[in-house]
Amino acid sequence: MQGGNERVGLRNAVEAISKAGEEDKCAGLLVTSTGTAPADWIASASPGSLATVQEVRGAVSQFRARSGSRKFSIAYFNTFGEAGTSNGWHSYLLASACQSVYMQQTGTLGTMGISGSAPFFRAFLDNWKIEPIIFKRNNYKNALDSYGEKQFSRPHREAMEHILKTTFAQTVQMISESRGISPGAVRSLVDNAPLTGTQACDGRLIDGTKFQDEVLAASGLSRAGLTEEDAAAGPRKEGEGEGSKRKVLSLAQYVRSLKAAEDLRKLRSLSWKDISARISDRRSLEGGENVIALVYAGGPIINGKGQATQQSVVTSTQMARTLRKLRGMAGVKAVVVRVNSPGGSVVASDAIWREMSLLRQADKPVIVSMGNVCASGGYYISAPATKIFASPGTLTGSIGVIVGKFNFEGFLGEQGVNVDHIGVGRNANMMSFATGFSKAQERKINSMMDQIYSDFMSKVSEGRNMKLHKVKQV
Repeated sequence: MQGGNERVGLRNAVEAISKAGEEDKCAGLLVTSTGTAPADWIASASPGSLATVQEVRGAVSQFRARSGSRKFSIAYFNTFGEAGTSNGWHSYLLASACQSVYMQQTGTLGTMGISGSAPFFRAFLDNWKIEPIIFKRNNYKNALDSYGEKQFSRPHREAMEHILKTTFAQTVQMISESRGISPGAVRSLVDNAPLTGTQACDGRLIDGTKFQDEVLAASGLSRAGLTEEDAAAGPRKEGEGEGSKRKVLSLAQYVRSLKAAEDLRKLRSLSWKDISARISDRRSLEGGENVIALVYAGGPIINGKGQATQQSVVTSTQMARTLRKLRGMAGVKAVVVRVNSPGGSVVASDAIWREMSLLRQADKPVIVSMGNVCASGGYYISAPATKIFASPGTLTGSIGVIVGKFNFEGFLGEQGVNVDHIGVGRNANMMSFATGFSKAQERKINSMMDQIYSDFMSKVSEGRNMKLHKVKQV
């Protein structure tokens, strides 16, 4: 997320907000945004980013609860979704955790609820004689339904409706508790959104409509023309600037100050002899005995090393190597794995699963912390963990397997293109883009799918200590 002009990682942001609640020198917390920020975790109403919002919101709520009346917590947004053209559900959900919520008079409270949609290309593909061939286990495995179906299938619709209804209920309850409004009243206001500033005030969803300088002045932060860029420019001396009463630190600056203070504390706790020994051993100052390792697994799971241009992916080679190294380090007593992945290669997932299992067998607790999404392969690699934790809005499960290809034979034939095949081996051309599958090949694929699906469920059953029939129900 943004901290002034800089991006701040989720963990650092949550820890900094929590620490600020205990800091005597911290007078308050100001959460501010244009309301149409480019950060997709807040400028949307997608269930796929709800867990991130909940984690940050939890830190703000904790700040408010710990500090009580000693410190202010104010949210100021120009708008929550602009003029009804965008949904401000997540941005308002975050803002509502503060004691006071303000927005610009011309702003809009675009809390229209949560929705989901999916494009379906089957009719388009049929028109162009392109055949999608999809195998899945089981009915709720809908990752490729956009190509194989013409509309939501019953299982797909059921799953989507369940996600939307449960996440909506969660968020309504959060807003209700923070704003002191009944859940029924919140739902009624949502059904009438987008709301003007006056309507939002009347509904007690916000505390007033003000410009940013008015909010800052009321908080003792008045400074002519103060913007997010000003906040990012650095703390100022007492008395500097018109009406200045308090120093302003952006979140990024505060994170850096906490890191500097912690580094200084560690240096003071070590003798020069210890420091020299660690430097000569090429070990970090944090690399002492009895440590808890933190590993991030974010993005699609792919087999091998991946490509140099690929970012935000989990590669089986690197992930397995990291876990293997931690298993052999005597000073590492436990491992926390942050998983934020929709899944991917079953082969890659299985390789990572193996190293997660070996870590646990080595008497090193493995704790999985789930992010926005931990589904399919993401859950596969999480299954062996000693403990698994998730946010209420985390999308997880999707215990299944899916595989498929497109057959362009009909499309190419209509364009006058004939793809001729030569192969040595009965199934040499099995995965060609210009052929379908024979009955024997379909039986072979289905057999492999059944084996993978059974293995996946068995791993979940073993890892979570669940009866197999219970896993199948999930």
